[in-house]
Amino acid sequence: MGKTTAIRAWASSLNPALYKVVYSCLSSLTANDFYRNLAAELGMEPTFRKSDNFRAIQEEITRLFIEKKKTPVIIIDEANYINNAILNNLKILFSFEMDSRDRAAVLLAGLPKLNNNLRLAVYEPLRQRVVMNYNLEGMEKEEGCIYIAEKLKGAGCSRQIFAF
Repeated sequence: MGKTTAIRAWASSLNPALYKVVYSCLSSLTANDFYRNLAAELGMEPTFRKSDNFRAIQEEITRLFIEKKKTPVIIIDEANYINNAILNNLKILFSFEMDSRDRAAVLLAGLPKLNNNLRLAVYEPLRQRVVMNYNLEGMEKEEGCIYIAEKLKGAGCSRQIFAF
């Protein structure tokens, strides 16, 4: 299962009564286009100005969280391509007054370059807000064969595909 498929499968398993999932793989956009896309994915009419979209996104997240009792889950796939302007704004975008509980969850999924970028001093404020960081390493050949064999077995295939 590829990364994107795994992310989508996980997201679809979330209870829609409790979570509003927003998935975006358009991480190579300009900051303004990113906010327009995020606003549209949240069900709003995007505006021309970045600052208006920024404010509207925060208001919609607050509305979902407080009125609808739903936690928005913002998934940004291919986040290793996200530009500096967006990374610089993410911490501010998802900061809400003096709340002790976050009103949204943000999942940044990408290649190792993303972790390298987040280690830069300029992203320290964002990195401090990261609750969990998981790095999926590649599999050894034998691990891959076992993984594939187990998946095939789960799908009803009883033939031995690999010789160990």
